[in-house]
Amino acid sequence: KFHLVNQIKTVTGYNLKDLSIVNGQFVTDNGTNIFDLYKEEILKNPYTAENARVAASHYGAQLFDLAKNGFDSIPDLVLSIGYQNGSLQDIGQKVNYGVKKAID
Repeated sequence: KFHLVNQIKTVTGYNLKDLSIVNGQFVTDNGTNIFDLYKEEILKNPYTAENARVAASHYGAQLFDLAKNGFDSIPDLVLSIGYQNGSLQDIGQKVNYGVKKAID
C-alpha cells in the first residue's frame, strides 16, 4: 500500500486517501479515473515512458484491488517504539534486539 500510494502521489500529485472510489475506481473531484491520469503522466515522462507498460500493469493491478476492497482494507503501518533495558524496542514484538536483548 505504501509503495502504491507513494507512486500515485509522485506521478500524479494525488493522494489515494483523498480520492473517492466510484464503480471500483479511484476518481478525482472532477471524475477522472486516477489510473488513466497515472498512465498519461508516465508516458509523458521520458524517464518512465519506456517502462510505462510494466509500471501500469504492476500498479494498475494493485490499484484495482485496493479500490475493490477499499482504501482501509490494508491497515497503515504503525510502529510503536519504546526504550527498555538500555535499548530501543519495537513494542508488540515477541523478540526485540538491541544492546541488551529482551524477550517478552
